[in-house]
Amino acid sequence: MADALIDIARELGVPTVYAFTYVQGFFQKMGFRVVEHRELPHKMFNDCKNCPKFTACDEIAMLRQLREPTAEEQQAGSTLPSRPIRIV
Repeated sequence: MADALIDIARELGVPTVYAFTYVQGFFQKMGFRVVEHRELPHKMFNDCKNCPKFTACDEIAMLRQLREPTAEEQQAGSTLPSRPIRIV
């Protein structure tokens, strides 16, 4: 399922995908790396702000670069709409 979602993101031209997880090894095998929560785009926190764990999140933040973002994407964050997809 995670592979299929990554394929869809790649087809849509998404430069970077993110995951919040308790199972770090699973995502590392898929090419993700651990990052600090503060390194994530502001958009991610807008999606998380209603979570009861928002102020004390215990999930591991991970990132996988699918391609280099364009200069425009780096300035704007992302030109694509953001919608979290929870993989449990």
